[in-house]
Amino acid sequence: MFTRSVVSIAFIVANLCLGAGAANAEKLPKSAVKLTTEEAKMLYSGKTANWDKAMAYFSPDGTVTLHTKDKNYWSEGKWSAKGNKVCMATTWHDLKNRKQGTETECWTWYRDGKRYLTLWSGEKDKKGGYWDGEVKHLSKGDMVSKTFSALKAKW
Repeated sequence: MFTRSVVSIAFIVANLCLGAGAANAEKLPKSAVKLTTEEAKMLYSGKTANWDKAMAYFSPDGTVTLHTKDKNYWSEGKWSAKGNKVCMATTWHDLKNRKQGTETECWTWYRDGKRYLTLWSGEKDKKGGYWDGEVKHLSKGDMVSKTFSALKAKW
């Protein structure tokens, strides 16, 4: 059974991953095709996701590190791609409340022409929850490890 703080943390971590995407949500076009495993993997491998409230680095070796921009949470774990789905399974740490837990987040990917559309697992119960803004949040390189390491050392 979840305690209120664990549910709150899970909600916070889940909301970190989508950022402003919900405002741009749309239905999946009929012409959209599923990405292959390799295409989905290449979207994240060796890149930093810079979301509204958090940043995550998806290392090519399958590890993922994350921290919130307010520096109250850090998380680490594994990420993988299978078919058109990219998932990260992490253990999060709440520095302020000294709590930790686990979380799994996934993105299901499609391509429609040159546009990449994704449905984040936090939006799976909403019709028209696809959006094309996630790729804009991804950039080459690791912009997370320095802050992540400093936050982890506080644990």
